[in-house]
Amino acid sequence: MQSINFIAILGFAKQVNERQALLAEEAARKLSESGHGVGVGNVTGTFSHALKSAKENKGLTMAIIEQTLRDRNLSDCDILQIVSTQRAKHEALAKQCSGALVIGGGTGTLKLIEQFLRNGKRVVAIADSGGIVPRELGNSVTISSDMDAALRTLMH
Repeated sequence: MQSINFIAILGFAKQVNERQALLAEEAARKLSESGHGVGVGNVTGTFSHALKSAKENKGLTMAIIEQTLRDRNLSDCDILQIVSTQRAKHEALAKQCSGALVIGGGTGTLKLIEQFLRNGKRVVAIADSGGIVPRELGNSVTISSDMDAALRTLMH
C-alpha cells in the first residue's frame, strides 16, 4: 500500500471571508487531484471548507483536533486524531504533514507555523490572505500570490 503525503492547510478557525473560503477549497481540490492528503488542525472556519472540498474531490483527509471539538461535525474526516492540548495538536500535525499552506490565520496559526519550521518542513503562505500574512511571518516562510506555485513548492 502506498502511503499518502499530507499537506496541512492552516488558517482561521472562526470566521473566514469569501476569498479565504475559496482559497481553502481550491487548495484542497488541487491537493486531492494530485493524490495528496489534506491535513487540518480544526474542523471549523477555513478547515471546514478545505475538508468539504477534499471529500467532494475524492481526497483523503486527516484532522488532528483537541478534545473540546469532538462534538463537531466530523463527517468529512477520514482520519481523526483527538489530542488533549493545542501543543500536542501542533506537534502531531507538523510531524505527520510534509508541509503547510497558510491561508490567513492568527496567533494559533503562527505557533503552528513555528512548529513546522522547527521540524524542517516547508511553509508557504498565500499573499494577501489576511491575518498574520505577511506582516508576522519571517523569512523562513515563502509568500506566494499563485496557488499553483505554492502547492508545487509544497508537493516537492
